[in-house]
Amino acid sequence: MSSQALPPDPDLILELNRVTEEVLATLRSTAVVDRVTVVRLIQQMMLLRPDDPTYTPRMWENVLSLADALESQGRADLAVRLRSIAARR
Repeated sequence: MSSQALPPDPDLILELNRVTEEVLATLRSTAVVDRVTVVRLIQQMMLLRPDDPTYTPRMWENVLSLADALESQGRADLAVRLRSIAARR
């Protein structure tokens, strides 16, 4: 049995990307843009280094951090959607 973590469900990643597109379309604060960028960079690293099991947990931690940032900026609706996606990982 392998100790490698399974990659995230591609449909979940697509849903995550749709929500982050909506986030970027509505909020352009540095904190939000930085967090979306980190999530997307981690997605790229997961493709480049699929054997590294550390990227998936990091991505979800950053999704939750993005949700916190959105909530603090009055966008609880988007924060709830991101947390829902993260809960289904």
